[in-house]
Amino acid sequence: AVSEVRAVDADRFEARVSTSNFPLVSLRPVMVMRCAKTDAALTVSIEEQRMEVDGPRWAADIVIAASQFLRTESTSTYSIADDVFTCQSIVEASFDLPRWVPIPVSAVEKGGQSAIEKQVLDDMDGMIKSLVASVEAPDDAAGGAAPA
Repeated sequence: AVSEVRAVDADRFEARVSTSNFPLVSLRPVMVMRCAKTDAALTVSIEEQRMEVDGPRWAADIVIAASQFLRTESTSTYSIADDVFTCQSIVEASFDLPRWVPIPVSAVEKGGQSAIEKQVLDDMDGMIKSLVASVEAPDDAAGGAAPA
């Protein structure tokens, strides 16, 4: 799930995904997303992505090298119509690993679809909770008190 978001400019945001711990390394995917708002919907698209890695240098180098072969394109459109919240997401991921990378490709292929679905559902759940919290307490979401 997304653990941190900061504004890059008026319509782009950098998001850090929660750290995942593996033997020897910890991974933090980082994405830059563009947000486009209309009266009818909010569309979020990934523009850039990179991996931050902690651990022994040799293991981090392998993970960073392998992450260069990961490509993700994602666009999600959120809308509310007739009191119904809808999210339509299109996610395309490829992970073209060379033979020298010591990662079990079959395990990645088997777990990939369910991992993507879980990530999308977890992110959407977190976003909905944040949206509800900001509507219920707009002063806190804006970082200040309402005018008296």
